[in-house]
Amino acid sequence: MIILKRLSQLYDTLLSECPVHEDYINAGYCQWAMGNIERAVEYFRDWMARSGGDTEQLLKEFRRDTDTLSKIQYFRNRRILNVKSGCINNEDYHIIRCL
Repeated sequence: MIILKRLSQLYDTLLSECPVHEDYINAGYCQWAMGNIERAVEYFRDWMARSGGDTEQLLKEFRRDTDTLSKIQYFRNRRILNVKSGCINNEDYHIIRCL
């Protein structure tokens, strides 16, 4: 969890200086892994606004990033995101619904 907190701080710094739209999706992944769903959703919305993408494009990004996402652990729940199979569980669906 310490690594994720440090990573979150680094993204906060990066986003306050000279971000590109990919930084927002990565910051969202970090917050998602930390269990901060509302903050992750905010970053995913920022990504959509800055990239011109929509929810469908965000889902494509999720699929494209499956290797990264499959390695993210929910330290809070001690389980690994299972996105390799293309399945979206209830907690993951909550993020999509919030967009």
